[in-house]
Amino acid sequence: MLILTFRRNEASYHDPDFEEALLKFRNKPLRSGYLAQQRRTQAFGVSSRAKSDGEGDWGDVQIQMIDLPFVEENPGGAIWEVNLSRPKSVGEFIFNTTAYLAGETANGALGNSNFKYFSDPTDMDVVIEGVNLAIEIMEGTQAFKSGNYKLDESFIPKACQSLERRSPEMWKCVLKRVFGIEKLRVVDASVMPKVTNANTNSPTMAIAQKAVFEIMKQYAPHLQ
Repeated sequence: MLILTFRRNEASYHDPDFEEALLKFRNKPLRSGYLAQQRRTQAFGVSSRAKSDGEGDWGDVQIQMIDLPFVEENPGGAIWEVNLSRPKSVGEFIFNTTAYLAGETANGALGNSNFKYFSDPTDMDVVIEGVNLAIEIMEGTQAFKSGNYKLDESFIPKACQSLERRSPEMWKCVLKRVFGIEKLRVVDASVMPKVTNANTNSPTMAIAQKAVFEIMKQYAPHLQ
């Protein structure tokens, strides 16, 4: 998934007053106002790869638009999540039989997982198609032209900025930007014994916060 932030470049626009919007929403039984509206929409798209594979009626890109109300530095802004729904890349799990036979029980010693993201290069092509679609919708359609939305490109790493702007090569660089970063820790939902039956975002953030605390405790106790 790649997250894109768009800024609304319209000087006359202001977000609704938060307290007023909250009061309208709390007005029972007829909840109304800004907070009573849907703030997240999603759709599925079909990439050129899916069409060439004879799967033109089976979406392989999920795109979600989420507006960002009450954000002072980006009033009227929105973010887009571009998700690869049907990857062809296949990971692997290597089981350490020597450790197992020796009586080892620690998960980290019993095996090693390698997700092999983008080991099939066409997966990256599909994500880039989704990114270009999101940009086209926000910057090139009549529905959003009044807000003069523009992609905030400040998240693009310096290592990728020398490439042609918004080219496939630049987006490939962005999608692979964590490679080469030393001492990088990755925390994700795979650590959960049982995955929550709702969105995993908040519990994963809680797990990551715990991981940060443990890392600081071990390597930088003076920062606690």
